[in-house]
Amino acid sequence: MKLKSKIKISNNIKKIFILTGKNIIKKKNIDFFIKYSFQKKQLKVYKKKNFLPDINELKRIVLEIKKFKPDLIIAIGGGGVIDYSKIANGIVHLRKIENIFYKKVKFKKYSKLIVIPTTAGSGAEVTPGAVLYKNKIKYNFKDKNFIPDKYYFVPEFIMGTSRNLKSSALFDSFCQSIESLISFKSNKISQKNSLISINLTLQNYKKFLSSDDFSTIKKMQTAANFSGKSISLTSTGAPHALSYYLSSSFGLYHGNSVIVYLPVVLEYNIKNIDILDKIKKKKFSFRLKLLRRVFGVKSNVEIIKKINSMIKYSKINIRLNKKLLDEKKQKKSIKIERLKNNPIPISYNQILLFNRKVFL
Repeated sequence: MKLKSKIKISNNIKKIFILTGKNIIKKKNIDFFIKYSFQKKQLKVYKKKNFLPDINELKRIVLEIKKFKPDLIIAIGGGGVIDYSKIANGIVHLRKIENIFYKKVKFKKYSKLIVIPTTAGSGAEVTPGAVLYKNKIKYNFKDKNFIPDKYYFVPEFIMGTSRNLKSSALFDSFCQSIESLISFKSNKISQKNSLISINLTLQNYKKFLSSDDFSTIKKMQTAANFSGKSISLTSTGAPHALSYYLSSSFGLYHGNSVIVYLPVVLEYNIKNIDILDKIKKKKFSFRLKLLRRVFGVKSNVEIIKKINSMIKYSKINIRLNKKLLDEKKQKKSIKIERLKNNPIPISYNQILLFNRKVFL
């Protein structure tokens, strides 16, 4: 077996703690990559078990790091693995890990952190944010010490990934870029990053979903990377704020949960632009103009049609049964700070109206 992608580790590094997923490590190319890339290094491999990053498993990871005392931590995986690595590396020094939920703690890097994404998804390799679940409730953490020291793209790791997981990855970065672009927090830099990401996705998503082409995968990883850079400046918006309930209660992959709400939220924003004051209306109109341009369409309605055609092409199953909807649980899961990032204010009653279109 031969891989095009290679990474170089300093000779000064003797002990490496590798954090990955229990299913990821089963892939022959990843197992080969680890054995080939880290020869003559002392390795400790921890395989993530939980579907979502959870406080109890995080405690076990931190304990393993303390026991092993690595010179370097490497995360090989998707968003959950990367989030675990970021937080774990920043809290090894804490006596009581639970304090991160209740107190303002000082995060401090234990060692250098290298990230190797196995999806073309969140751009987490360049962001200061990480998520963690406690009792199925999602918590967001953000600190400069979470930013990995280095990242590598290894397209071979994505080859053979299911269409469902590929869809989740591309929809996560795609939604992040659109949410960032239309946010009033966006500036010229974040807008440029978003537009690059959206354009790469629109040009490559079909080939990405239907093949394992090396070049296409790398382009989608680059799209995710630019998406991560854009949300580092703006954060995400309403579709992400509403998605976490679907991930935790319906078992949808994260990106597939987010895309569920993107068309209805975008339609709501477009239809209600007139409620904005003159200055905000001008700003939002400009952002919609950028969106139309990158989508290559003349009307806002065509943007939504194109997004729906992407969802249809992906073949993901997002038909949600309204009988299974627990509105109290959903309300508790909504991230208000992300919701506030939407250009048009969204009330809880409006969310219930969104649900009528999402749950059938």
